[in-house]
Amino acid sequence: MDKLLTKKVEELTLYLIEKDAKEREQNQTIDELKIELKQIKAQLNAVSKLVSNHK
Repeated sequence: MDKLLTKKVEELTLYLIEKDAKEREQNQTIDELKIELKQIKAQLNAVSKLVSNHK
């Protein structure tokens, strides 16, 4: 019984480690996408200003 519990604890520990790593990776991707979105918004604003000036 103790071996089974130990095995399950080890499995859960490994699962949590993998899940944590995946979460960090997803958070990094989110941060990168936020930066990219901010840049795209700035470009869109610049284009909008150019279009407005040419009307």
